Amino acid sequence: MTDQTIIGGKDRKEASAKAAEALIGEIERILGERTGALTVAWCGGTSPNEIFAPFIERFAAVSPAKREQVQLVLVDERRVPLGDEQSNFRMLKQGLFDPLVKAGLIRAAQVHPFPVELEPEAAAAQYTRLVRDTLGGLHIAILGVGPDGHVAGIFPGHSSIKRDGAQYYFVPDRPKPPSEGFSASRELIAAAEVGFLLFFGKEKQKPLDDYFAGTDPIAVPARVGKGMKRVVVVTDLAG
Repeated sequence: MTDQTIIGGKDRKEASAKAAEALIGEIERILGERTGALTVAWCGGTSPNEIFAPFIERFAAVSPAKREQVQLVLVDERRVPLGDEQSNFRMLKQGLFDPLVKAGLIRAAQVHPFPVELEPEAAAAQYTRLVRDTLGGLHIAILGVGPDGHVAGIFPGHSSIKRDGAQYYFVPDRPKPPSEGFSASRELIAAAEVGFLLFFGKEKQKPLDDYFAGTDPIAVPARVGKGMKRVVVVTDLAG
């Protein structure tokens, strides 16, 4: 059964600050229980943006030995060059990864971009080997929820939600631009030890309600959180 916590705030900034504190707490907890790499998988889009600054501030208080174990990966990426405006990595690099490296809190080698320069199936296979086989899977997944309930590159009623296997895969027909991308599968995400589901903005009220209402996960991909050991629901919506 999933252990669930709900974090709310009067606005996105307050909820994001609380989420950053909880995220650091989960990193400390997991690293206190195990050795080896700990992957924190970040989503793209605008949902995680306001978590970055409070996360960096709090991450500085984590011991250097524990910071060294943290590996930063992506839950999904668009099939565009890494410097393209639509690239999830570009956004994360500017707002989170580069500031962490410049502050001396992590090494550049702890950041893992998607190999978008490869042929798509080869790129998905290579990232699967890195995350699942080398780093031990997704340990913490930060997932922004879309107005349609989608998370990562997994869309409601779409072929992307029906893919089998704990892996990354190529999505050649994304329902939103750009048309091609990559995503961790629902199975790989559900195996994460902790998931943070971010429901920010009035347009997320319906997917938030559907998440709690027991809607079919094919219709509401955000319900992947129900399969995790622990999930933290973060929202600026009342109720």
